[in-house]
Amino acid sequence: MRRIIRFTKARFIAIGISLAVILFGIGNYFVSGGFNLGLDFKGGYFLQAQIAPVAMTVTNNSEGEIKLELAKGGVLESDKKYLTVTDAETNVHTIELNSVETLNGLSDRLKQITGLTIALDADGSLAPLRLISFNEMTLKHGQQQAINYTLQKGDTLMTSLEKMRSLLAAVPGATLQVVGEPEQQEFIIRANIPDQNTDGNETSKTIHSLLAGAYGAQDIIEKQSETMSPQLAQILAINSIYFILIALALILIYITVRFKITYAVGAIVALIHDVLIMLGFICFFKIEISTATIAAVLTIVGYSLNDTIVVYDRIRENFSLMKDYRLDDIIDTSITQSLSRTIMTSLTTLIAVIPLYILVMGSSNIKDFALSLIVGIVVGTYSSIYIASPVVLGWQKAITKGKEKHDLEMFGKKPLVAQTVAVEPAAQNSAQDSGQNETAAVKVIPQQHRQITRVQRTVHKKKKKKKKH
Repeated sequence: MRRIIRFTKARFIAIGISLAVILFGIGNYFVSGGFNLGLDFKGGYFLQAQIAPVAMTVTNNSEGEIKLELAKGGVLESDKKYLTVTDAETNVHTIELNSVETLNGLSDRLKQITGLTIALDADGSLAPLRLISFNEMTLKHGQQQAINYTLQKGDTLMTSLEKMRSLLAAVPGATLQVVGEPEQQEFIIRANIPDQNTDGNETSKTIHSLLAGAYGAQDIIEKQSETMSPQLAQILAINSIYFILIALALILIYITVRFKITYAVGAIVALIHDVLIMLGFICFFKIEISTATIAAVLTIVGYSLNDTIVVYDRIRENFSLMKDYRLDDIIDTSITQSLSRTIMTSLTTLIAVIPLYILVMGSSNIKDFALSLIVGIVVGTYSSIYIASPVVLGWQKAITKGKEKHDLEMFGKKPLVAQTVAVEPAAQNSAQDSGQNETAAVKVIPQQHRQITRVQRTVHKKKKKKKKH
C-alpha cells in the first residue's frame, strides 16, 4: 500500500522559508545597486575581440575576385582544419592543414594558385593548425587580407587584462571580461552610450581606434559586435514587463475557466513566488539580465504551471472520489500520487540542462540561460508542492470559516460539515485497539480510490481491445 506524505503539515514552514528567501532577495537588490542589466535592457556597445599576431598576408593580384575561408571540418572531422580558396576562375582549392607541417609549406601550396601572392609575417616553422578560423571573405583586385594565429603557453603575450583596462579607461562605462585561456588573448568589451539619441557609432569608433593604435589594426580580430541605443533598450525593457504581466493575466483566466478562481490564485501565487526567487538569485550572483534570461524566466513559468496543473487535476479528480475526506487529506493524497511524475520530470530536465551549463566554456548567454533553468526547475518543483496547493487549502478554509460565521449569525448554528475522515479498516481496528475514540489519520491512499482506479484501467483495456478488433 502506498503511504501518503503529509505535505500540508509543513506548509507554514515552507511559506516561511520562501518569504525569508524573497525578502533577502529584495534587500540584496537595494544593497547591491540593482540588477546587472545587459546590453538588451541598458543599451551600449558590445565587442568580442581577439588580439593575435599576423601569420601571413594574402594579396589578390588577379582581375577577378578570390574567396578565402578557414574552418574546421564537420561533425565527423571536427579535429581537422581546411583552408578553401576559390580563384578568379571559380576553381576551388581545398588544403587540409593537418597534412601541412609548416607555414612555409602552406605558403608554397598557396603560391601555386593563380593570382594569389603570399607574404609571411611569422616564423615559417609555425604549425598551420594554429591559424585562426574565419568565415568566407572576398578579396577584390589589389586587396590584402591578414591571417592571424593563436599564441601558445610560453609565448610572449601581446596584452593583459590590466593593460586593456588602462587603455579603455577613458571610455565611459567600459568593462572587460576575459574569454578562455590568457594565451587566446580574447576579450569581451562593454561600454555605455552617453547620449540617449545616438546609435553608438562614436563609441564603436573610439574603441576600435584605441585598440588599433595600441596593437595594430591587422592584429585585432572582431569576433562579434552589437550596438543598442539606450532609448531602444528602455522600450524593450518596458515591453518585456508588459508581456510578462499579460502572460500572468492569461494564465489566471485559463485556470479560472478550467478549474475555479481559488485554483487560479494558487497558481499565480506560485508563479510569482518562482519569478521573485529566480530574480533574487540572478541579482545576488550578478547574472547579466538579457533576452536569454527573460526567456529562461518565462520557460520556468510554463514549466512550473504545467506541474501545478497536473496536481490540480488530481485534486479535482479526488474531490469526487474522496467525498468523506477533509480537504488537506485530499490535497496530500493528490500530491503523493503525482509525486513520482513530478520528480521524474524534474530529474530528466535537469539531466539535459546541467551538462549544457558545465560544457559551455567561458561566459555566455547560453551558460546564464542554463543556470537560470537549473534554479528555476528546482524552485518550480518546490512551489508546485508547497506553495500552489497550500494556497488553495488556506483559501478554501477561509471560505468555509466565512460560511460558518455567516450561518451562525443568520441561523444561530454551524452548517453540517464532515468532521471526521474515513480510514482504512486496518487503521480503524488499530485505533480501536489502542483505546482511541477519535478517527485515525489517513496513512495510505484510500482503498476506495484504488478500487475505482483499477476499474477505470480495466474499462480502458477493454476499449483498446475493441478498437483492435
